[in-house]
This record gives sequence, structure tokens and C-alpha cells, in this order.
Amino acid sequence: MEKLIQEAMLAEHKKMESMLKKFENHIGEGGSSIKEKLNEIKWNIQKHFFIEENAVFSLYVPASSWEVSSVDRILREHEEIMKLVEKAEKNLRRENVDKVISMLRSHAKFEDENFYPSLDEQLNSEQKEKILGRVGEIIKG
Repeated sequence: MEKLIQEAMLAEHKKMESMLKKFENHIGEGGSSIKEKLNEIKWNIQKHFFIEENAVFSLYVPASSWEVSSVDRILREHEEIMKLVEKAEKNLRRENVDKVISMLRSHAKFEDENFYPSLDEQLNSEQKEKILGRVGEIIKG
């Protein structure tokens, strides 16, 4: 059976969700511990966005208006999420951290339930293999 891009990206989203849950459990601690955890999350967000923007979107040419608007939405959300992370780094208030977490979850949900299933339907096996090959290179190093 053919491997799906959705499966690979869902696995990445699950890793991120696990990190977010651990982070939520430590938010009340404050101090350097919470800053370190936020920095770790930021690093993982940046890696994830790099995968999407350079392994997936560089090989995928959206055809329909829905696909174009979906890619635009995802890229716009990447920018918004990074701005929220930077704001949370500068001011570690609970509401700033909660906005980051909420936006990440909403973003992942859209990708998992809408974008990646559609992408898997649109691409042929060769295109999927190329994308998954690049995703694997980035993840495994």
C-alpha cells in the first residue's frame, strides 16, 4: 500500500501535540524552565514549517482555487504562529502562550482533516514519493 503524505505529517503533528501537552503542564512553573520549553517548541515549529514549505510546497503546484487558497492560508498561519511565539517569548503571560497553543492546534487540524487528505488525492505516486523522500531527509537528517 502506498504511503500517504497525510500519515507522515500527522505523525509530525502528534509529536508537536505531545510537546504542547508537556508544555501546558509546566506553564505554571514560570522562570527559565518555561522559557526553555517555549524555545524548544519554537525550534520544533520552525523545523515543521521548513518541512512543509520546502519539502511539500516546493514540489506541489496547486491546481484549483481551493488548493491555492489552502496553501495561502497555511503560509499565512505559519507567519501568524511565529509572530505569536515571538510575542509569548517577550511576554510569558498565560494568554500569549494559550494563543500559540490554540493557533497551532487549529492549524494542524485544518491540515490533518482537509489539506493533506486532499493533497494525497491530487498527487500521483511519483509525486508523493518525492515529497515523502524530502520529508524523510529533513526529519532523519
